[in-house]
Amino acid sequence: MLGRGNDCRIIPIGLAFWLLSAGSYNESVRMLWNLVSFTAVAGVAAYIVFLVLGSAVEAQVVYDANRVVVRDRLGQRVHNLSGMVMVPSECHALESRAKQIDGANFLIEFRTWEDPSRTCFSGAAPKQFHLTVFAPSVGVAFQATLDDVPIPLELIPAIE
Repeated sequence: MLGRGNDCRIIPIGLAFWLLSAGSYNESVRMLWNLVSFTAVAGVAAYIVFLVLGSAVEAQVVYDANRVVVRDRLGQRVHNLSGMVMVPSECHALESRAKQIDGANFLIEFRTWEDPSRTCFSGAAPKQFHLTVFAPSVGVAFQATLDDVPIPLELIPAIE
């Protein structure tokens, strides 16, 4: 009758035979105590590993969520920048602009504002941006801020 819902009877019967094979009542109790203790210790150890590794993975995810990956399509003395920025909610609009700090450094400023006429759930949402910066094709550095807070920027160049 295996496979018809009676499989759950096999485990208690097997456990009973295992305990009875120990010989005396005291040995059976000791074997059962060892089994329960091992299960409890293994469960606690697995939970501790989950907490430690889970927080490490979560920290990596939080860092990656704040990083902005920008595709830089290089032309002759022009950079066409595009990518995605995480904003606080779907109700937030994204404005982007680039300004020259000095001869070789540019600042990409991202600003968000909330549309009061919309009702949205809170939670980060991605927003797309496109910018054109006229600058030499090489020897230029970009930095970024989101609402005046510096954010990590990863530039991926692509030649047109």
